[in-house]
Amino acid sequence: AASSDYPLRDVYKRQMKVYPNPVSDVVHIQNAPETDFTVSIYRMNGVLVLTTRLSSGTKSIDVSYLSSGLYLLNVNSRTFKFVKL
Repeated sequence: AASSDYPLRDVYKRQMKVYPNPVSDVVHIQNAPETDFTVSIYRMNGVLVLTTRLSSGTKSIDVSYLSSGLYLLNVNSRTFKFVKL
């Protein structure tokens, strides 16, 4: 029964992170899902500016075209705030 605890511990060790923050060109997702996943980026007023499906090998998103400001990045119901310079 104790061995069943290990996968749960691994999940907690591998928490997703979005970096760098602030970002100027490309935002990276650390410990992204192992399968294909959807990323959505919203302005703080709730306007959707990007939604894209990424393959399991892709961990970077070009945000150079976004205007400066605060954004929300959503990955599989997890939300991260980032500042675009």
